[in-house]
Amino acid sequence: MREVLLVEDDVDTLELFTDLLELAGLHVFAVASLADARALLHRARFDLVITDVLVDARDPDDGWRDVDDLIRLARPTPVAVVSALAAPPSPRPLAFALVKPISDELLLASVARCLSIEITTLRD
Repeated sequence: MREVLLVEDDVDTLELFTDLLELAGLHVFAVASLADARALLHRARFDLVITDVLVDARDPDDGWRDVDDLIRLARPTPVAVVSALAAPPSPRPLAFALVKPISDELLLASVARCLSIEITTLRD
């Protein structure tokens, strides 16, 4: 089973994305802070990390620095961003970047493409 680290400070979004990814057959480690994400990345390997930009930061520049930190810590695991912010301000080695709000289908298709797996949508 593929393992995903999901980093999201909004409890409703964290629960929604967790449920969606688990229904798609993924094992999700859901955390609401960067400290928890860093601790898990030091202890375990994941197939994918999905993070919001403004988890602990309130300033977009600080948030992107946090994303860069997660990219470094997670290597070689791909890191993706799902955020209300527009695309990254400069090129970053992201698996994908999606702007909220997003559909379930778009998130699942992006994850499936990144992990080179087939995920059937909830409507199938």
